[in-house]
Amino acid sequence: RSVSFSPDGTTLSSGSEDGTILLWDMAPYITPQTPNPDFDGDGTVGILDFLIFVEHFGVSQGAMEYDARYDLDGDGTIGVSDFLIFVNAFGKAGSSN
Repeated sequence: RSVSFSPDGTTLSSGSEDGTILLWDMAPYITPQTPNPDFDGDGTVGILDFLIFVEHFGVSQGAMEYDARYDLDGDGTIGVSDFLIFVNAFGKAGSSN
């Protein structure tokens, strides 16, 4: 008997003594990561993070200045929806980068 996850964690495989191998799709059970706007890594989302964020505001994927760290919703543009995510996290503890 054995159980193993794929490297990306989206598939679970199990093998039994009779030789049966089952594959399980785990993607529906994976919790999406919460964006972390603690860009300066000091443990709190604050004014320095805001100043870093606004330098990238309005930039879209494909532009040389684009950096996915600031695209908090992952839609390819650092815009208003990313700003709203940032505002919601402002003043709260951030996770370490």
